[in-house]
Amino acid sequence: RPGGKNDIKIAIKVATELSISLVVRGSQVSHSAGGQAQSNGGLLLDFSTVCAIEPSSDGLSVRVGAGTMWNDVIDYSLGLGLMPPVVNDYQHLSVGGTISVGGVGFMSHMCGVQAGHVNEIEVLTGKGDVMHCSPKVNTDLFDLARGGLGQFGVLTSITLPLVQAPKQIITFKLFYSQSDGAKYFLNEIGHFVGMEVEMIHAF
Repeated sequence: RPGGKNDIKIAIKVATELSISLVVRGSQVSHSAGGQAQSNGGLLLDFSTVCAIEPSSDGLSVRVGAGTMWNDVIDYSLGLGLMPPVVNDYQHLSVGGTISVGGVGFMSHMCGVQAGHVNEIEVLTGKGDVMHCSPKVNTDLFDLARGGLGQFGVLTSITLPLVQAPKQIITFKLFYSQSDGAKYFLNEIGHFVGMEVEMIHAF
């Protein structure tokens, strides 16, 4: 568990010199079904210690450590009457983890993936350089690291925009039979989008 950027730099250097794999895991509880959060014979960085939450001066964004859980970001922002533009259905995931793979959530049918709603990222490259990236600075790395599956550096912090959270929501539950439920649900998704339904959750 790194105590700071210097520990991450050391891990990158050691992995490079020994030609072994370096895997970053957002927390002790991994949600990667394919074993991507394991390192066979390599180094595993548990980012559960990289979890600071820092508000911006204008209050319209928040800078979080890559290991911060989405549920902590949401709890914090809701206390301000705000929320991230896209909220994932299972929220005990790290921000860095979902940004690295794209991040699909309740609002993705209208707003896209979580990786599309990022103001700035901080990346530690394979050479150990600290890079600040945004739509205006280091734009190539900014685009590659978001949804890049961790192949273009280690995300250490992410600045997320915040939007006004609704004061009330109306919830509808639709039940389908097990045999043909998926077919009917997929047929009706188009109607939901046409009605400007803001959040869709299916299971």
